[in-house]
Amino acid sequence: MALDTMLARLEQGATVTAVTAEETAAVTANPAPALAVTAVTAVTAEKDKGQGVAAEPARRAPTDSERAELLALLAVIYADDTDQDRQEAIEAALSDPDGALLCYRAICLERGRVVAPPAPAPAAAPAPPACRRCRHRATPSRADPGYCDQRTELAPAYGTDHPLHQLPEDGGASCTRFEAWQ
Repeated sequence: MALDTMLARLEQGATVTAVTAEETAAVTANPAPALAVTAVTAVTAEKDKGQGVAAEPARRAPTDSERAELLALLAVIYADDTDQDRQEAIEAALSDPDGALLCYRAICLERGRVVAPPAPAPAAAPAPPACRRCRHRATPSRADPGYCDQRTELAPAYGTDHPLHQLPEDGGASCTRFEAWQ
């Protein structure tokens, strides 16, 4: 019988009898299985420096371009402040360059001031060839400065038929077979 029908009959004063099966199944109660469970509480462990003080998370140092941009932003924002305020702001900014750049760029934008980021440093000229950085340099038994395994025009290291040759006097600056380690 549906619940709505049963409620309607009860409201009308009709008697409602529960229906039970004539035979009930024999059910025996089994105890609940005992499971080995360990209560776990999520905890963030503090790093200890040995004096019972939590260690600060490691911060990265700003790159040269970030440092230059931070100093330019701070010069604009703290132009009317004291030297001490400016120095404190610089120290705080350099300790968290990512957050400081985000914050100080937003402040300058809000105040309508434009601070151009510094021009990137010119790319360094490629280093001249040098035997110490060449993949053809061999150092058997940690021989220093080592030997060359490509330049056959150089003096042999251990006799005429040996595959290794002594390094040139110029340290490889004039080498045409130089290949840097990858």
